[in-house]
Parts: sequence; C-alpha cells; structure tokens
Amino acid sequence: VETTYYDPLLRAGIASLMRPNTRAVFTEAPGSQTFEMQDILAIAAAAFVLIYFTPVGEITRDIHKLRAFLAGDDFWAEATYAAIVTGLVAVGAPRLMFYVLGGLAFGFWQGLMLAQAGSLIGSYITFCAVRSGGRGWLKERFGNHRLVGKAFHVRSSIKAVVLIRQLPLSSVMINSGLALSQVSARVFLIGSFI
Repeated sequence: VETTYYDPLLRAGIASLMRPNTRAVFTEAPGSQTFEMQDILAIAAAAFVLIYFTPVGEITRDIHKLRAFLAGDDFWAEATYAAIVTGLVAVGAPRLMFYVLGGLAFGFWQGLMLAQAGSLIGSYITFCAVRSGGRGWLKERFGNHRLVGKAFHVRSSIKAVVLIRQLPLSSVMINSGLALSQVSARVFLIGSFI
C-alpha cells in the first residue's frame, strides 16, 4: 500500500498527485487539527477523470462487470465488501455511499445489510480506539475548550446518539466525539444502528 499525503488546500492540484494505481482519496472536512475546508468538488472531479479517462476505472465503468466481480458464488465476496466498508469507515470515509454501492453490487437488502454491518463495526472501532487511547489526554488538554468540552457532558442516551449522527460532520468526528462523552458502548451501537 502506497500513501501520499496532500495539502488540504491544494484544490484542483490534487489531480497531479493521482497515479494509475490510485484507488482511494481520503478527505476530512473540516480538518481535525486546523479545521481547514477542502475543495471536495475538485477532489471528486479529479477522481472522475481518473476513473473515466484512465485504465484504472475499467471494472468500475461497467456495472455488470463490477457486480460479477463482487457477487461471486461464495462467501468471500460479501466478507471482502464488509471488511472494506469496515476499514474505510473506521478511518473516516462517509458511510452512506457504501449503502448505495452495496445495493448496486449485491442487491438492495443484501447490500444494505453488508454496508450496515461494515459501517457499524467501523464506527465502533473508531469509538473504541478514541475511548481507550486518547480520552484522558484530550480531556486534559482540551476539556475547557468551548466545543470539545461539551462532548464530555453528553448524556448516555440512544436519542442523543441518533441526533448527533445527523450533524453534518465526518464520521470520525462524530465517533470520536461520542467516545469522549459519557455514552456507553451499548448505547453507541444501538444509536448508530438506528
């Protein structure tokens, strides 16, 4: 796996960083440290060019080839898709796109269930990582901050988790914020499932 980090304010210049072996572009808007806003439209346009005008997108251009590739006759196609969703959601990819992709690849109900399972596990991985690894440090360092400090006082309720999930923030920010709060793991899982 090769990784290239880029300046979030690069805008359309990101196209120069995409190579024929580029498979994903991870974004975070706003940035978690400096709160800069990326030009998502420019990144999407560069990805569109990569997929439609290079050999990289050969499989993705034909939905029937993609479905045949993913559908397979065995359990491994489904497990692979769920694992990919889990990993990408854990590192911050928006989970809603996986419901559409799963529906296209596996059919509505099967794709929905695979994407739901993968996104729930991915969100829970982020929740557990923040809760076990950085909660004390963040509370000590940013506990008095106006926005971050409020996260420590969110009460543990399914309703709170469902409502917080509606905020227009990246999933990493939401999962991290919930991990910083008083929300229990059981309430997090139920609220995230809903």
